[in-house]
Amino acid sequence: MFICKKCGKPDVPRRGNRRKCIYCEREYLKEWKEKHPHKQKSYNKEISRKRRSIKELCVKYLGGKCQNQPRCFYPLMKEIEPCIMTMQFHHRDPTKKEMELSRRMRVRGLSKVKTIEDVKKYLPEVIEELDKCDLLCANCHAHLEYCSGCQRKQQASGTEHS
Repeated sequence: MFICKKCGKPDVPRRGNRRKCIYCEREYLKEWKEKHPHKQKSYNKEISRKRRSIKELCVKYLGGKCQNQPRCFYPLMKEIEPCIMTMQFHHRDPTKKEMELSRRMRVRGLSKVKTIEDVKKYLPEVIEELDKCDLLCANCHAHLEYCSGCQRKQQASGTEHS
């Protein structure tokens, strides 16, 4: 039986192995954020920077450019280099998708990851998932998802798309 260390209420919900119930935890976090707004902003920036660097490593692992060649529009715009943040991971077979890569990159303890070898060592499940993916720019990914959605609807209804 769990008893909250702060309010003393028995059998209240808690997160993980924490000593406080979720209500006391929320209250504590709210007070902490009010007292330390500068720490919260710098922490958020650091997390965003780390996620971005891991995404850059994953994009480089898959080749660094849209794999929808020659239909991708980026080569037509010679002066514009595709931004890392516009690159997306497309699962070739959605039924074999075990996790969302963006959610896996949100875990704590990513400070050790600096190279693709670190990703292989500390996040092997990310590499396994990347091997099931194609790297596409946002336009190509949206087009591919939209078209595959149309095809699924056609197959279900038995009609043809004009």
